[in-house]
Amino acid sequence: ISIPGIAIFGYLISLVAQGFLTCMQSLGPSTWLNDHAVDRLSAAFQCQSADREHPGGMTQVEVIQLLQEEVGLDDPTPVKHYIISSAFRDADKDNLGTLSLSEFLSFLEDMKAQAQVGLDTIVSTFACVILVIASALVFYYFEGWDPVNSIYFCIVTLTTIGLGDFVPGSRGGRIFWSVFTAFGLGLLGVVISNISVLL
Repeated sequence: ISIPGIAIFGYLISLVAQGFLTCMQSLGPSTWLNDHAVDRLSAAFQCQSADREHPGGMTQVEVIQLLQEEVGLDDPTPVKHYIISSAFRDADKDNLGTLSLSEFLSFLEDMKAQAQVGLDTIVSTFACVILVIASALVFYYFEGWDPVNSIYFCIVTLTTIGLGDFVPGSRGGRIFWSVFTAFGLGLLGVVISNISVLL
C-alpha cells in the first residue's frame, strides 16, 4: 500500500460515509415528524377525540394507528415499539393509560427527541467503525502489522485496555497514534453517551 493508495481509500471511505449520513438523515425524525406533520397529527387527534364516546384521550394502540394513518409510520418493530411505549409512558402524566391533547403533543416532542438520539447513535457508531478501519490501514502502512493486528491495536487503544503487546515504533505511527487516540476516545465517548440515553 502506498501513500496515494491510502489517500484514495480514505476518499472512498469519506464518500461511503457521506452517502450513509445522507440516508440516515432522510430516515430521521425530521422527515416524518416535522412541524407540518405535528400540526396534522394534532388536528387529527382533536377530530378523533371529538368523535369518541369517552373524551378521556387516546390509548397507545390508538396513537400508533393515528401515526400510521397520518404520517405513514410503518408497523412498529420491537425497537420502535419500545420507543413509542417509553414516550407514551413519559407523556401520560395522569397515569390513566390515555393521552390528552397536551400529553399527545408532549409525546410527539419526546418521539422526535428519541428518534434524533437513535439517529445520532447510529451515525456516531458508523463513524467509529470507519475510524477504526481507516486507522488500522494507517498502522498497517507505518508499522507493517497485518490487518488483523492493526484492527486489534485500534480497538484495544480506543477501549483504553492498552495491553502493550503492540506499540507504534515508527515516528509516523506514533504521531498518528496521538491524533487517533485523542479523536477516537472522544468519538467513543459520544457513542457510549448516546447509547446510555437510549437505555
